[in-house]
Amino acid sequence: MTRKPKEADTGFTRNRFNSISKTTNAIFSILMGLLSLFMIVPMVLVLIVSFSSDASIAYNGFSFFPSEWSLEGYRYLAKMGDQVVNSYKITLFYTIFGTLMSLSVMSLYAYV
Repeated sequence: MTRKPKEADTGFTRNRFNSISKTTNAIFSILMGLLSLFMIVPMVLVLIVSFSSDASIAYNGFSFFPSEWSLEGYRYLAKMGDQVVNSYKITLFYTIFGTLMSLSVMSLYAYV
């Protein structure tokens, strides 16, 4: 038979400083949901626009419902495969080198 843990078992006691009301929890949940939408919607728009034709973008602008679909952007990207690989190599080099350099400088400053 499973027993419910008591406050003494968990080491956590509830008081007015670490408890949250249901209303505050609902407000925070709604706020976090809205913030999530503000971050996800632009990514979805970029994905949809990547499958849109140039003419559709020029005529309608960026839209969630393009009038014409196309894979031309991905065909162009496939033709430029070597350039994409080189770009990723440069990005990885600068990321790794920059991280190592900043860690070494911060470590020297932290030592002092």
